[in-house]
Formats: sequence, C-alpha cells, structure tokens
Amino acid sequence: FHGSEEFLKARAESIPSDLDILISHGPPYGTADFVAPQFGSLDVGDKALAVALGSLAPKLFVCGHIHEQYGLHEHDDVIVANVSYVDENYVPGNAPMDFLVEPRDE
Repeated sequence: FHGSEEFLKARAESIPSDLDILISHGPPYGTADFVAPQFGSLDVGDKALAVALGSLAPKLFVCGHIHEQYGLHEHDDVIVANVSYVDENYVPGNAPMDFLVEPRDE
C-alpha cells in the first residue's frame, strides 16, 4: 500500500484478469477506505487498484487495512470485504467472515 503512483499502477496492471478472488492489504480508492476523523477524514485507498477492478471484476476482493471500514462493501459490482479483526483503536473484536465463491464458468 506504499509506493509511488507509477509503482502502484504497474502493480495493479500486473494482476491476472481471470481471478475469482483478489486479496490485498489495502482497499481500492473510494470503497472501504475512509479513515476516522482522528486520522484526517479522507479516502486513502489505492487509486490504480480502483481502476483495475473495473476491468478485472473478481467475484470477491478481500482487504483489511482500514480498520474502521470492517464489513462488506461494493465497488463496480465487486464485493469488497474488509476483514480487519481490530477496530480503529486496535481493539480486537470484529467477527471472522466466511465466503462461498463459485468458480467462473470456463
């Protein structure tokens, strides 16, 4: 989740297009990426990843970096699951999530 815009763009463009599930430390920009007021109240997700998700369209995107955004979200018809175990104060307690993802038809 750290790197120059060029690095993040190259990394996002290298993601295979036939994924059913994509796992990343951080979320795409604009989805599950809003940080708490004590951290500046802004979207901090990966902009290149947000663009890439539009063409990749995995069935499930799993992330967790933004603790206060725990839960299920949607980005361009992609389910984004923020599975962070701790809240924004690093207090454990968010429930584990289970998923059943049917593979793509070949």
